[in-house]
Parts: sequence; structure tokens; C-alpha cells
Amino acid sequence: RDSINAEYMGEEATKKQEKKPPKDECKMVIIVPKDQKVSAGVLCALGARAVLEANSILSATDNAIHSEWYSRWKSGGHAKVALKVSSHRELADVLATAVDAGIPTHGEMLGIVGPAPKSVLDEVTSHLKLL
Repeated sequence: RDSINAEYMGEEATKKQEKKPPKDECKMVIIVPKDQKVSAGVLCALGARAVLEANSILSATDNAIHSEWYSRWKSGGHAKVALKVSSHRELADVLATAVDAGIPTHGEMLGIVGPAPKSVLDEVTSHLKLL
């Protein structure tokens, strides 16, 4: 899942979002697989790069809901939280679940989920622990 997956959103997820998008605070989640064997410095550089790439893609999105979430995230201070998963396989599962829920995702070595309203992100990431 190398790019924002708006074009891969399921029809059901799109319908859910069209009903009533949540208005709570938007944030972005950075997900780090613990089987990633790199130094803390490299990990920080990878995280920063992934956030910048996601930011660049989202700034040009034609998905109205993702665009609204992106604008709210930018005006709300660019909130981010780093969470961990045990493996790259678990990362792929979380990213797939996010796509099914209609949340933009990005990343390979690290996962980026969002920005999206906190209530929407919590449905996908609330079981994960802080990094």
C-alpha cells in the first residue's frame, strides 16, 4: 500500500462517510512494526519522510471527505501519534482495515493512517500500544 488508498475505498465505506462525517479532532497515526531492525535515528527519518509524502499526496486529493479531514488536520495543529505493531504482517492488516473503513493510508516500512477524525481512527487503531 504505497499510496493514499482513496481510489480503493470500498463502496460500503464511502456510503458510511457520505452519511455524516465526524466533526471531532483530526489526527494522523504513524505505525511502526517492531520487527523493523533500524536505529532510532533511521526510524525517525523514515517517519518524517512518510508523513511528508502522505502530506504531499493528501494536499492534491480529489476525495472530498479526505480533503476536508486534511484541511481540519492542518488547521488543528497537525496532531500525530506513533503506535507500534509486532510485525510487518500486522501493519499490512491494520492498513487494510483502515482502507476498508475509508481512511487514507500510506507507507511500506512504516504505516501512515489518516489524517482522519479521532473517532474514525480509534475504530482501527485503538487496540495498538504507543511506541
